[in-house]
Amino acid sequence: MREFLQKFEFYNPDHEFIYGVVLAVLLILLIKIFLWSIKNKKCPGILLQGDNGDLFITSGAIEDFVIRSLADKDEMVIDRVKLNKKGQEYAVAIYIRVAADANVSDMRPQIEERVLSQTVSRLGVESIKTVNIMLKNFSAKEKQINKRHKLALKEFQKEEEEETEDEKNPVPPAML
Repeated sequence: MREFLQKFEFYNPDHEFIYGVVLAVLLILLIKIFLWSIKNKKCPGILLQGDNGDLFITSGAIEDFVIRSLADKDEMVIDRVKLNKKGQEYAVAIYIRVAADANVSDMRPQIEERVLSQTVSRLGVESIKTVNIMLKNFSAKEKQINKRHKLALKEFQKEEEEETEDEKNPVPPAML
């Protein structure tokens, strides 16, 4: 190492300790960046294996599902939903803004229970074990809340209409 450093003009044998400290700090920093990049990989979704095939539910689908399942909560706006994997279990992080008069301590167990029960009953996902709620602030305006919920409910109603049309007009077997 000393021979390598002697090739540079700035090398001074009296400063070898400082060079060692700088090198150690750089190595620690590189290791932390590497570990952070491994830890913060986005979870692509949940794979449900079955006897006749697999079902992969993307994290985007989970986000839409959670937003729609909580669409009737009039005192909050969901900004983001994130799916995280911890071993074989998953966690859902919900980032919300609430109205100024909202009672968060009453909302929290309702949100957690609804998300967990809906994912099991409607999606068949039993590996979501925790629901983490991040309260961003108390600045959700009633106009934003109504707009967000109306959008989610309209999309839900549109899907229901499409399903009923599909049931009324089945595709002939020759078309499949």
